[in-house]
Amino acid sequence: MSLPQEIVADLTLQGFDVDVSDTLVLNEPLARPALPDGLRVAALATENDWAQSLALGMEIAVEDGYDPVLHRPYLAQSVEGQRRRIRDGRGAWFGVFAGDLLVAQMGVFHDGKLIRYQQVETRATHRRGGICAALLGHAGAWAMGRAPDAKVVIVADADGPAGRIYRRAGFALVEKLTSAVNGAYAPGFSAAVT
Repeated sequence: MSLPQEIVADLTLQGFDVDVSDTLVLNEPLARPALPDGLRVAALATENDWAQSLALGMEIAVEDGYDPVLHRPYLAQSVEGQRRRIRDGRGAWFGVFAGDLLVAQMGVFHDGKLIRYQQVETRATHRRGGICAALLGHAGAWAMGRAPDAKVVIVADADGPAGRIYRRAGFALVEKLTSAVNGAYAPGFSAAVT
């Protein structure tokens, strides 16, 4: 079930951007494909790693149409929040490196009940090569080793290619999430629809 079209139309007329995402839960063993040759996975650790993480995030944001001047402070604050949660022992941020260059990244955070992936990003030059699937398996295995009884969850664009990767990895749809945001960086409205 999805949000009724008349509600979506009304929100759009009011100036909201409406987005539909799939909430996916791991229902079978997580696929663990091999990383392509010449690449390595590592948890981000150095200041250079984190600077590259911010730069990759900005690259993806600009591709997605965000204004780099407005988005950079938001993204920098988000990266600091991620680092704080990692220092608190609640997760890790993994990168795929070609030599010293960060080409893909994702976070994974957990408590005893829930494991949640965040911000899966791959540099345009390295997409469609199996990197994301391998990184997903690596990060998931790390988190499941720390929280073996937790549910593993990811949220993906309903019509995006990432959802296909997650489904091949063993994830299944549990609900649709409709979000409405009025203006960039402004508080919005979200509704889960099952």
